[in-house]
Amino acid sequence: MTGDIPETADDPQAADWGGLSWSGWHDFDKAHRGNLIPATSGIYRFRARDEPGLLYIGESGQAGGRRARLDDLARGRKRHPASFYLNWRAAGLARRPHRGHYAAPHIRLCEDAGCHAEVSWALEEHPEKTQRRAAETRLIQLHRQATGYDPPIQYGGRGVAAYLEKRRANRARVIRRRRPMSIEEFRNRDDLGYSRWVAGHHRGYVINIQQSHNPRDARLHTAACQTITGTPARGGTFTGDWTKVCSGSLAELDDWALQQFGSVVQRCGTCQPPGAGAR
Repeated sequence: MTGDIPETADDPQAADWGGLSWSGWHDFDKAHRGNLIPATSGIYRFRARDEPGLLYIGESGQAGGRRARLDDLARGRKRHPASFYLNWRAAGLARRPHRGHYAAPHIRLCEDAGCHAEVSWALEEHPEKTQRRAAETRLIQLHRQATGYDPPIQYGGRGVAAYLEKRRANRARVIRRRRPMSIEEFRNRDDLGYSRWVAGHHRGYVINIQQSHNPRDARLHTAACQTITGTPARGGTFTGDWTKVCSGSLAELDDWALQQFGSVVQRCGTCQPPGAGAR
């Protein structure tokens, strides 16, 4: 590509932002697994779906181009929780662990808070390092002009905490204005009530959580997931030590979890509901 990025402060998510031609927005995991990201040198950007502004603007000229760079990011954010990378001394590690991409734990923090990460890339190639760095710097400036702030993951993720706190406050205000949630809880061996709910909500969602509502090992499932339906293992019950928090709306369950714990619940690795990474 030749020429400077023009002096504009339009929508950072637009298809022609900054005088570049951008790809459409893609779910990050699907773009990673489907090899949609080009293996060429150039610029890329991240956003949280349905939220203004960008999370991050990056560039890559390494072997394998943007695909290889973002493959490293995708794997790094799934390999360990964000705290493993960001609080490595407290974990007793002698040196900073390799994270694949410095943005990996910060993307993970945003996803754990309910953000749905999407990626887009400039269709133009930037083979020269100085050109890429200049384009990246200019886009960050344009983002600041358009929104009043840098993308929160930029500069070592220094804006992430403030971004997530503002996001939580905004979502809390939205939740308070909504109609009451259509959430039902089944506990104290109420397997009959739970099985009736599942039968009537095949496309619903279920949070499986300890009766104490300790989120440490809670999981969010689709209502049809084989791990929480059918016949309980070893003659047990689905609603004994564990409570089922159920809704026909995935967004409602995420809102419920954000109100209760400040983060969404980890997705089941078997049924793989959409949203935060499944494990």
